[in-house]
Amino acid sequence: GSVFKVACMTPFLFIGFDVIPQAAEEINVPYKKIGKIMLLSIVLAVAWYLLIIFAVCYIMPQSAIAQEMSSQNGLVSAKAIEIAFRSPLMGKVLIIGGLCGIITSWNSFLMGGSRALYSMGESLMIPKKFGELGKHKTPTAAIILCGIACVAAPFFGRGVLVWLVDAASFGCVIAYMFVSISFCILRKKKPEMARPYKVKAGKFVGFMAVLMAGFMVLLYIVPASFSAALVWQEWIVVGIWLALGVFFYFYSKKKYGTEFGRDIFIVEDGGKAEEQEVTVLPNAKYPNRHFVITVGCEYGSGGPQIAKMVADKLGIEYYNRDLVDKVVAQIGVDKGLVEEADTKKGVRYAFDTSYGVRYANLSNRVIDAQFQAINNFANKSSCVIVGRSSDYILRNRNDVLNVFIYAPQEDEIAEVMKEKGLKNMHKAKEEWESVDKAQHARHEYITGKKRGDRHTRGMLIDSSILGWDETADVIIDMIDRKFQQEDAMQLKKEA
Repeated sequence: GSVFKVACMTPFLFIGFDVIPQAAEEINVPYKKIGKIMLLSIVLAVAWYLLIIFAVCYIMPQSAIAQEMSSQNGLVSAKAIEIAFRSPLMGKVLIIGGLCGIITSWNSFLMGGSRALYSMGESLMIPKKFGELGKHKTPTAAIILCGIACVAAPFFGRGVLVWLVDAASFGCVIAYMFVSISFCILRKKKPEMARPYKVKAGKFVGFMAVLMAGFMVLLYIVPASFSAALVWQEWIVVGIWLALGVFFYFYSKKKYGTEFGRDIFIVEDGGKAEEQEVTVLPNAKYPNRHFVITVGCEYGSGGPQIAKMVADKLGIEYYNRDLVDKVVAQIGVDKGLVEEADTKKGVRYAFDTSYGVRYANLSNRVIDAQFQAINNFANKSSCVIVGRSSDYILRNRNDVLNVFIYAPQEDEIAEVMKEKGLKNMHKAKEEWESVDKAQHARHEYITGKKRGDRHTRGMLIDSSILGWDETADVIIDMIDRKFQQEDAMQLKKEA
């Protein structure tokens, strides 16, 4: 009975360890290593607790432990170190260390709880406010809520804290049970799914995890002689927790509709593009060549239109802003997420675009999805890709020509007026500045370079000099000359 009673307390001790996967999106290490880190941390913690128990039992006889437990303080470990070092001062040192330990637990709750709320906010399972990042690139609303709860809780006294701990432990084992069940379902339904950290003997481990978690759940529910089951005050806490869950389920369902529970995906490590069969359009000018033209442009310079002309004349694929929709279709990202990411809301700086890390927020995940889509388009067939920092994404390929199109500011603003049907030049200029500034910021955020940096482009051209048609012809002429030069070099090599 005593073993079971202690076992019912241990899930709460494991809550701190779930901070590791909760914070995984902000850890710059591979998934596989994160799994090992978590297991190692649990092993070290168990060893630490066992060593403390061993040390106390080695120093103090059973009678002394029982006497200390029945005293007002009941700090057995502090009493043991006093005896070991024959100094009351060492007991106070240990108490200070224990208080510091409580603060570290507080920190983990603040970190883990806020990130869990942030994730639910991103998925629109609770108010959207919790899924937004503040100016310091942290989930401000979630941190404030968790901070208030952590500060207020101790003032309710030990009795209330015990209720909260026991109720939280019950919630913890339920969560573990559902995770274990999901683990088993995925192993059965998706045996070939990419698993950066794969558990050996998965079926056995999953079955045992479900069995043990289910048994722990029963210990909290079924009254028994060892008094592990929850008392009525704790059931009230659990009831409030369940009521909040039901409330936010229906509230978020009603407010966000089909976006409720939207998939906030994480791209697996490696970023390896799937092998695709190369396709050639029937009217391709160079059917035996595979090449990609990336077109960066200033807003109002005619870049998308010129790029479309180039694609049509060369008989190759064209990808413009509809790339957003293609990302949605191919990778299964909700369109609303992509649109949010394009507004550059809540992006986290120091984002590593080398596929080496998870992404701490929505924008970075969508950007990575676009990385994959652009690589897939480039692999599939010859094409023209407008914007999306495609010159940076395809920087390691040898079959790419990077073009940047611009025009005098007054010409670009005039084009914005024409395109948007604006008669007020001031409003057109505001529109131009807003869009161009956002596009520059997005490109610099992803690449670390200015959008018109000549060192990243093979060709910079002012579309106002020759007009859009002639500018398209100049780009095509550049392609023609490039291939002629390559053919001449090949013939010389063969000769």
